[in-house]
Amino acid sequence: ACIGCHNDRDNAPPRPRGKLAALQKAPFNITDATADTKGNFSYQEGVQPIFDKHCIRCHDYDKKAGKKLNLSGDKTAMFAVSYIDLHKKKMIATVGGGANRIYNAYEWGSHASKLIKTLEKEHHNIALSDDELTTLITWVDLNAPYYPDYSSAYWGNPGGRSPLTGKDQNEIAKLTKVKISRYTHDGPWHFNFTRPELSPILESVNDEATKEEVIEIIERGTERLKATPRNDMPGYVPSEEHQRRLKRYEELFQRELANRRAIQSGEKVYDPGIK
Repeated sequence: ACIGCHNDRDNAPPRPRGKLAALQKAPFNITDATADTKGNFSYQEGVQPIFDKHCIRCHDYDKKAGKKLNLSGDKTAMFAVSYIDLHKKKMIATVGGGANRIYNAYEWGSHASKLIKTLEKEHHNIALSDDELTTLITWVDLNAPYYPDYSSAYWGNPGGRSPLTGKDQNEIAKLTKVKISRYTHDGPWHFNFTRPELSPILESVNDEATKEEVIEIIERGTERLKATPRNDMPGYVPSEEHQRRLKRYEELFQRELANRRAIQSGEKVYDPGIK
């Protein structure tokens, strides 16, 4: 609602009378978003169902369009297949992790994302509802999150998300002669826990007996996900380590709220253990 007017950069468009464009306009009311933005945003709850409804009949494994862009919701080591492919094919414009440069208006987010531009043109007569399009735009403008929070069920496993242990991954790497990264998109992409037989890493195996061994190891992860759902699945429960961290965070948050109330009221509060 605001970028493009409230930016004051060296390479921004000329401003009337040397002032920000926003100052030359009367304020307007921002309409309520139709997307469900209550709580933290979950890709599997908000975004994937839209792809399942409108896109997956063409953009799936063994489909011509799926080779260009796979929008399957199948689980990989850390994300969904669609989430990884959208990033790998640069269909969404996001800001990466770590230190970043200052971006200009309209340089990232939904305005710059090929996915949104394609869907706005009603790609192959696919007409999204207003709510569905707003949900996708909201997701991209939130910098395309996947998990609703940082906690995980597999503390100690690669990335904290994978149902395969480091030992499992090393075993697969030995069998396939493929170097498996633990944390980049290339690492998670190797495995499919929804349909293990479609795991991309199997393309590196010619021997059927070896392929069966690899599938068997991947199926261990499938069974673990059924027994212990992760943060992109129903029934998720954080690991003991993350339950401890979440409890600690809540304690610190409540302490901070008490400090703020004390500042507002003039009362005194003491940190635990200090009299």
